Amino acid sequence: MKKLIFLLAIAFGLLSSVNIQAQTTVYTMTHSGDTVTNTGTKTVDIEVKNFYESVSVQLKITKISGTVAGTVTLQGSVDGSNYVTVDSGATITSAETFTATNVTTQTNIFIISGSPYRYYRMSYTGSGTMAARVYGYIHVVK
Repeated sequence: MKKLIFLLAIAFGLLSSVNIQAQTTVYTMTHSGDTVTNTGTKTVDIEVKNFYESVSVQLKITKISGTVAGTVTLQGSVDGSNYVTVDSGATITSAETFTATNVTTQTNIFIISGSPYRYYRMSYTGSGTMAARVYGYIHVVK
């Protein structure tokens, strides 16, 4: 009887850990990133197929050359073609824009309550004479 209870406890523990792991997922928005040069604009995109309690979008910019500057705006879309700034339809716990500065690597995390959009995009517009690589990651919680 003790062995049966012990086996049931182990099975319950394994099922609980599997369930916890399935509740959170991290996706890479653009696997190789994209290079922003001077005053150009590049985007990193992802599709979120389900409803989630929260969506965290992480921005990472790495300096290649010049004086890194510019602005990154978090955008959302329902159809994947027409994007709006996320603050126009969501509760976001930080500013919907991030100002890039001249450092080697910088990051910012945008946290959105609920998941009001199916598609997310970070749009980075450079400034001045520069080259930087932009990456995006998304973490969703059921």
